[in-house]
Amino acid sequence: AEKAASEAEHRMAELRRSMRALQSKHELEIHAIQERHNGEKSELMSKIDALEDSLRTANAETRACKERLAAQGLQHAARTRRLRAEIDSQQEVVTDLRHRLEEAESERDKLERERVAAADISDSGLRSPTSHAS
Repeated sequence: AEKAASEAEHRMAELRRSMRALQSKHELEIHAIQERHNGEKSELMSKIDALEDSLRTANAETRACKERLAAQGLQHAARTRRLRAEIDSQQEVVTDLRHRLEEAESERDKLERERVAAADISDSGLRSPTSHAS
């Protein structure tokens, strides 16, 4: 019985050593997994930081482009307004010149009619001396 008890104790001691060895092995494996996880996590965090920086840069560039486009749009709108005002002004000048041309043509036609009428009177007076004498 003593021998059986001694063997049982010996097996129990071996089981405890085996359990401690397994526990140590598991702890080492867990530690290695945690280290790997921390390394991957750190790498992922670095990638996320880099992506966030890229995103901030892209957003800043997009804002700058939008601002430039808006400024160009305002410049084009202002230029368009100036050109339209210039066209309207020139159109007014053209309209005024057409009106003055029509008036001049009308005056010319009136003077031509008066000249023809005067020439007719002069011609008829030269033909009949009696009417000229009276």
